[in-house]
Amino acid sequence: MQPMQPAEVQLNGQSFRVVDGPSFAWLYREQFHQEVFRFESSCPRPLMLDCGANVGVVTAYLKNRFPDARVVAFEPDPDCFAALQHNCRSYSGVETVAAAVWITEGELEFDPVGAVGGHVAELSGRNGDADRIRVKAVRLRDYLTEPVEFLKMDIEGSELAVLEDCRDRLAMVRFLFVEFHSFVGRPQNLGRLVQIVEDAGFRLHAHGSMEEPQPFLRIPVHNRKDFRLNLFAYRS
Repeated sequence: MQPMQPAEVQLNGQSFRVVDGPSFAWLYREQFHQEVFRFESSCPRPLMLDCGANVGVVTAYLKNRFPDARVVAFEPDPDCFAALQHNCRSYSGVETVAAAVWITEGELEFDPVGAVGGHVAELSGRNGDADRIRVKAVRLRDYLTEPVEFLKMDIEGSELAVLEDCRDRLAMVRFLFVEFHSFVGRPQNLGRLVQIVEDAGFRLHAHGSMEEPQPFLRIPVHNRKDFRLNLFAYRS
């Protein structure tokens, strides 16, 4: 694993703290240049949920695009959350939650993985990591009690369990983004996740990630994961 490269940059004229400069540069291009999450809002003060907010690049994009939006940003990693709080300090209507979204409230064992790509420990099938910590968990379905304009889920392998727990409330969501992950040696279950999203009335578009030119010869592994797929779900 490459060491993190913390930095402080200027974003929209404000100080923006990042835990890893190269990761931030990639996210910045994706959000502020490509605008991969660009959409037209259906209401003047939409509710948006940023699950796995990291240092807040997506939250910053959403607030710049929709200044009156209400955004709830969830991040369990302590280092990322400290940066997230700093980076959101000037935005009104943003609630930062130091927790992992999960299927129950309480606490979870969490692998920080160098503050980028951390995940719920039980998902990887590994035991006894020296840097494992305990973090707060909140139940995402408890936040799906009113219309949600945009739900972003980049929660490093927790997405299937959380979507299954929320499946009867996904009708509240207009746009859904899920970064799907599978851990090495663990069941992938992509079909189950797609079925949940389709059953909720969404259509799907996908962007490849972690693509390998010769996958029958070599499968790339990053943060103990061997597959990642970006799923954009929308209503026709």
